[in-house]
Amino acid sequence: MLAMIVLASEHAHAQTTCTAPAIDVNAVVPLVDKAALDLWKQTQPNPTEATQVQATSTANRAVSPVDNPSLPGLLAFALDHDLIDISKQPGITTSLSPFAFLSAARPGVLDDQALYNKYAWLRRIDGALSLGGKGESFDRDGDGKADEALDAKALSDSVGVELRWQVLGSRDRRDPRYATEFAASVGTNWSTELAEDAWIIDQLKPAQLPNLCYDPGKLKARLAHPDLQPSLLRLARAIIATKDAVAQALRRVDRSLVVTVFGSHLSRKAELGPDRQGFGARAAVGWGPLDHTFNADWSREEKDARGNHPTRTKLGWQASTDFTSRAYAGSRASLFAAWEHFSNVPGAKHRDTVKAGGQLELQLGPGLKVPISLTWANHADLLAGSSDVIGHIGIGINLNDLRKKAEAKTVAP
Repeated sequence: MLAMIVLASEHAHAQTTCTAPAIDVNAVVPLVDKAALDLWKQTQPNPTEATQVQATSTANRAVSPVDNPSLPGLLAFALDHDLIDISKQPGITTSLSPFAFLSAARPGVLDDQALYNKYAWLRRIDGALSLGGKGESFDRDGDGKADEALDAKALSDSVGVELRWQVLGSRDRRDPRYATEFAASVGTNWSTELAEDAWIIDQLKPAQLPNLCYDPGKLKARLAHPDLQPSLLRLARAIIATKDAVAQALRRVDRSLVVTVFGSHLSRKAELGPDRQGFGARAAVGWGPLDHTFNADWSREEKDARGNHPTRTKLGWQASTDFTSRAYAGSRASLFAAWEHFSNVPGAKHRDTVKAGGQLELQLGPGLKVPISLTWANHADLLAGSSDVIGHIGIGINLNDLRKKAEAKTVAP
């Protein structure tokens, strides 16, 4: 893309509109790149498609700014700009991300990199406001049995707020801290790509018409000329190296360390369930071949009939990796461990629960995946979902995809 812009700008002073089938100079660079990659594939024992890396795009939306929004006005504004989820009736959930509201009110913030950088701190703050919705199942009449969960009759019957703050790291690919890394990753190969593109374009002058358009027949013949093949191969190698470098740089960004802390509060009518407060932290990082996620959660409910605060504490870890080799493409392996502590929680069978294990999802073909899991727990009743339980170890093998495929072959004429 950059090569096309640079080369086209060199001829901008004399460029006129080309009439079909003549080819515009802006369309020549992609044709040159395609010719280079096609030639390179012919030299490979097992031709493969080059990886295409595209930048994300954001649609602009013309909106009117909101002055001193009240809560109803804020909700109306959020609904107009897809910041509210109304799919789960009878409740609604709206984003509390200040940057989301800012970008809705001022779309230019998304397009202007300087403004985007200016409000980087706003992107570290997020949250959600939930109104109404379904309560939870619990013993409302004191008979010792859990009663069915009720729906809120009004949005104000249940109000939940969660605020999140990303205290460390960033996986925003537009973050200025990654600009130098991207430049260093692609600089040399991109320079080679530009130089080869410029030289090849210069060699295509015999196919050029007086108005700087190109004759398609002469252009095709010129690109197939043996004298251009060495340069085309160098260009192809530079294109592939650039795309590989970009993919690796993006992978480093996407696996960098990020840490988020959060706090939540849920207030609702008694028939919907007890009020609840909580806080916790999340961390994610790619280390070695595995992508790791760490969770820490604490929550406490209002006092029950005995004057106790039901309290839950949970620590969790999960690590996973996708298989990249062609033979196992689509397969995935994961490990996990979790500890949960219950204090004065009605219905909790154990004060402490611990589970650990792993899962291997084997991709045997299109739409054919076989998950195999192995789980250990400190209490056997925690392994109820396993196919086989031996002591405190549960083994699970899901053959649903294989069964469906076999049934489909049986039914087929």
